[in-house]
Amino acid sequence: MTARASLLAALGLGWATEAAAASVLRFDEPLGLGDIRLAGASDARRVPFNCEADWKARAGSELHLFVEHSPELDANRSFLSVSLNQGILRSFRLDASNRDGAEVIIPLPPGMLQRSNELLLSVEQFPTASSERPWTTVRAASFLSLQYDRAPPASAVKDLPLPLVDPLSYRPQTLFVLSPARPSPETLEATGRVVAQLAARLAPKPLRVVTVASAADAGGGVLAVGTPSEQPPTAVALAGRSLDPSGGFVLVRGGPTPPALVVVTAASPEGLRRTADGLLERTAGLEGAFAAVAPAPPRAPAEPREWKDAAPARRRFNLADLGYHAGQLTLTRDTPVSITVRTTPDARFIADAHRVFLELALLPELFRDPAARIEVTWNGASVGSFAVSGLEPPMLSTAVRVPAALLRPRNVLTLRVAGGDALSARAPLAVVSPETAFYLPRAYSARLPDLALLASSFYPFSIRADLSDVIVVVPDAPADAAFALVCELSAQLGRLAPSDRLAFRVRRASQLRPEERSSAHLLLLEAGDRRSLVDAPALDWSRLPGGGVLRAAPMLQELPSPWNRQRFVLRLRAASAPALVDALRRLAEPSVLARLAGDTAFLEAGGPACYRVTRAESFGETPYFTTVEAWLQTHWLALPVLAVAVSAGLFAAVRGALQQYAAAYLASSKGASWRP
Repeated sequence: MTARASLLAALGLGWATEAAAASVLRFDEPLGLGDIRLAGASDARRVPFNCEADWKARAGSELHLFVEHSPELDANRSFLSVSLNQGILRSFRLDASNRDGAEVIIPLPPGMLQRSNELLLSVEQFPTASSERPWTTVRAASFLSLQYDRAPPASAVKDLPLPLVDPLSYRPQTLFVLSPARPSPETLEATGRVVAQLAARLAPKPLRVVTVASAADAGGGVLAVGTPSEQPPTAVALAGRSLDPSGGFVLVRGGPTPPALVVVTAASPEGLRRTADGLLERTAGLEGAFAAVAPAPPRAPAEPREWKDAAPARRRFNLADLGYHAGQLTLTRDTPVSITVRTTPDARFIADAHRVFLELALLPELFRDPAARIEVTWNGASVGSFAVSGLEPPMLSTAVRVPAALLRPRNVLTLRVAGGDALSARAPLAVVSPETAFYLPRAYSARLPDLALLASSFYPFSIRADLSDVIVVVPDAPADAAFALVCELSAQLGRLAPSDRLAFRVRRASQLRPEERSSAHLLLLEAGDRRSLVDAPALDWSRLPGGGVLRAAPMLQELPSPWNRQRFVLRLRAASAPALVDALRRLAEPSVLARLAGDTAFLEAGGPACYRVTRAESFGETPYFTTVEAWLQTHWLALPVLAVAVSAGLFAAVRGALQQYAAAYLASSKGASWRP
């Protein structure tokens, strides 16, 4: 059966209808894999996949593999083995029957399927001609056909963001948020922060947010945030329980009928805001469907450029700082170790003093073949090679220079074992210690404003990763409209910002205080023809191509703040509040975000039309001590000359001072009476 016919047959089993309870996961989409090529005498690849939280696996699930391999494999010694979660499923011979893309169907026992799963495809293959390098390819058209019954799991606060959204699902996720009656500014802020936390758990996948007036209007899990007077369902959920004025409560009610409901409430608006701050972190260990949540203690703002999944801003750091732990990075002959080192988009690498200080525990298996060597590459370019014959156990401790020309905002350090044909393919050979360190001195500079940098984790508004110096300013629109804007923008911030815990503030335009606008980045949402809070450069519509049409399109504009030149303003203007919501959803599309440029963009249906109306300037900071240190490490031969020059300067200065003192002393009356 062809890949297309087999897939259509699987779909016919029931994915098209909810009652049939089946899903098809192709290797290419949604698993994001290409053709899997297994080369050499032995090789292996892992294929992770997830099951949704409310799936209860049943008989009938299958793995469909489309396999092709070298034409001259020795069928008596060549096998492809398939394991699921470390349990063997099947091992079959690689022969003429499966040489040209044949389909192999493997049943998946229901008891072996878990929430997170891992397939292991491994080959042992030998050619009949010794000169040929054997290969086997598992095509990207391969897929999993999963059969299940829907069984909503028990509701518990510790399982958040379930049952609202499922971070492991491959389907688009929609969050329904219950609109409160006359929400206070604190409730707007609390709701925005909770929605942002939920979106961060799904990132980089998008979260669609829909606000509803009643839980009956929702098509899925409902989030209700507010005090009992703002959210009537909270009073019902509390069922007579009294509220602690200093803290809040979280209640989780499972679904699907009626839809799942999560209630976040507190006695006062300020208590609600403190309850929502970092809520998902603080509920991780809470049992049961109803839990009291202590207010979050005051938390210091994030340090500049301390981003999640990125290198620390300081010049020296190690793998432990990147989240790696002991024993996590194990090197085998067929499995290299790759470490991603990301920096902020404004990072500028100083001088040419960059180093990696490797710490590798060398295992006995490595020394079975002295011809092997450990190769180190940075972004694909070789920066080091170490012959096993020249190594001594138990550790390899060495410094590797990384040329500045190889450094990028996203870097990959790779260690692999080359040669060593006598070594076992999958036996551990070395372990990279989390004490492996990096010396990457950096300055920070960017030409701003530049809308293109928003795609880089919402830079420059995310210099502090938690957005603690960002204020969302919503128009003085009706409560429901303002609430919908906060929810939609919060979902986008949660997906883009480089932190799981966001601390942005929310203000209505009429409530923004002068000291706030001068100390924070501003995200201005403007509806209608009301005058903007910011005096933006005037646009000459007659000179813009299609200027008449552009007037009706939502406009996105980034400007330096007129109240603080180290802060920025991002304006999104549309004809009405509903049009602003549509514009935010359009802006969240990856294709739109990737095409932004300049400082002004009109969000047309066919894509953004981008222009520059102000001159870009350089913004950033240069750590002078780091610059001097990096220069000295790069030009260390200049140290003796520098030391002599400094000593000579000090000697001349001291000698001149002493001469002046002697002259003044001799000119004094006391000095005049002295005769040598």
